[in-house]
Order: sequence, then C-alpha cells, then structure tokens
Amino acid sequence: MVDCMVEEYMNISQKNQLIYTLGMVQFPRIAKFDPFVDSFMDKIRTDYPIDDHISPKVYTTSIGPEGVQIERQDTNVWQFSSIDRKWAFILTDQSICLHTSEYNNISEFNKRLEDGISKLIAIPDIGIKWLSAVGIRFVYMLVEKSGKSLNEIAKPWNLTEPYSLPLEIIEGVYVSSYKTKFGELRLQTLRNPWVTLPPELISPMIQKNGWLKLRPKQDFAIVDLDHSFKWINPQKFEIKEVIKTIVNLEDTSREMVLSTGLETSKKLGGLK
Repeated sequence: MVDCMVEEYMNISQKNQLIYTLGMVQFPRIAKFDPFVDSFMDKIRTDYPIDDHISPKVYTTSIGPEGVQIERQDTNVWQFSSIDRKWAFILTDQSICLHTSEYNNISEFNKRLEDGISKLIAIPDIGIKWLSAVGIRFVYMLVEKSGKSLNEIAKPWNLTEPYSLPLEIIEGVYVSSYKTKFGELRLQTLRNPWVTLPPELISPMIQKNGWLKLRPKQDFAIVDLDHSFKWINPQKFEIKEVIKTIVNLEDTSREMVLSTGLETSKKLGGLK
C-alpha cells in the first residue's frame, strides 16, 4: 500500500508541476549572528557557490498560523545557491532553510538538508543547541491542457468552484487548516491568481533564482500545502529528530495531495 502511494504521488508530481519546495528548521535567535555566516559559506561553497545578501534587511523565515513562509521583519537574510540556482540554502539568525525548484524525492531533499544543518551546527561557538520548529512546504501549478479542464484534474472542492450554478469562475481562493498527528497542515488553492506563487513567497531570493514562472493564458490553479510542527518549549537539537519530523510531515502532505484528486494514474486505481 505504501509503495503504491509513493508511486502514485510521483505520478501526480510529474503530471501536475511541483514548482517549489521549502523546508525550514528554526532555533532560538542567535545574537551577533553575522560573524558565523562566512564560516558557513566556506563549508558549503563547493556545492553552493553563489551567495546573496538580501537588502533591505526586511525578510525572515518563520512558522506560524499561516504555515511555513517568508515574512517581513528587520533582519539579515543570506542565500547560498547551487551553480544552476535550482537549489539554495537560506540562513537567518534563527533558521536554516533549503528551497528548490527541482524537488525529486524526500530522500534527496533530506540528504541536502542534513548536510547543511551538520555544517552549520559544527561552526565553533555558534551555540545552536535547541530546536524550535520544523516545517515543509510544497507548491503545485495545475494548468488546463490536452482538452482536460481543472475539474477533471482535481476535485472541485479545492478549486473554488460554484456548486450547481451556471457561473464561469474568474479567480478564487480556498484556504483551510488542519491538525494532524504530526503538526498543523494548511492547504490553499489560488485559482487564476495574477502571479504563479503565493504572494508571501515572492521575495528577492525567488526572483534572483528565476523561479517565478510566467502566468499561463489558460485556466490554472496554484495548490499550496505546508505542514509544520512547533515545540511549545524548544527541545535539544538533534539532526535525527529534524529528519524524522520532516519525513513525517512530508508523508501526511502526500496523503493530502492525493485526497485533492490531482490527476491520479488510472492504472494504479487510486487509494482504497
């Protein structure tokens, strides 16, 4: 059953474009963080040689009621990108994030994330001893194509469709939040928005990486899932605990993707 779900999820990812993935690990704020940035850059330079210091100093990553996102605050943000800018780390004084436009599977993602975390906490005197929150976010773009409407690609309940009314939708938003056994999950669908990512994700980092796709001319939707867990009191920082939490969050997110009805493979017959 699990293998079937993984195969079907991969089928969905291929047919409905997964355009953005973000994983975040948050720790208590570190005062005078800037001196540690060069040390981190030296450790990851081989795989992530392009560095960007975002200015003005108004962006930070956080987990809150809105899920995993980038918010405007008074802080410094650094980005370290792969040479092709398909993968990048984001570093602030209270978080390390990995984001990508080329997500393939959770194993590859976690391998990269674990490598970055290991190198960060190994920096002498940085003092990252406690873990505050972990989250992961997936953004899909569904586009009407090959004679199939969006209603044939995904279930109408998350496409802001008017039920049994002779209306043609122009644009719409569907948002819901859920408690899961691993944390809190938020699902939002943006029908025919003016941009192809949720507005709160459109930052200088995204633009520098060239990840903001052109707006389709035909009917389309952005399906955005984020799943996070925040400890009431910070716990001891263990990399194994971070990876375990990411895996659990991704697993439930996969189930939510399947529940939306995103163009599953008829050969696999769907979930029982």
